[in-house]
Amino acid sequence: MQEPKHARPGDGLDEEQEARARAFVEELPWTYARTVPEHLHEYCLRAWLSAEHQTAFDWFADAIARHGYTGRFWGQGWTYLDLADGFKYWESRTLDKTGRIINRTRK
Repeated sequence: MQEPKHARPGDGLDEEQEARARAFVEELPWTYARTVPEHLHEYCLRAWLSAEHQTAFDWFADAIARHGYTGRFWGQGWTYLDLADGFKYWESRTLDKTGRIINRTRK
């Protein structure tokens, strides 16, 4: 995996954005991904959220895309965003490609 293009976690976001992102992820209903126990991570589906939280989900997914760094996993490129909470985050889709997911794992 390539190293982050930012000097340290969260450098891609300014202080206000970092605080907003951390407040948002602390409120999410994270679920342990049991189907891939060899790659420990949690996820949250956008469809699980209230309309207000779906708007915040969209903002955070966009922040990952704009301020994240590229890495490879399972032969595929992903965009990751590190926050100062000790997690890295990335967006993916449901298996049928209709739903949006935010994932996280410890760095």
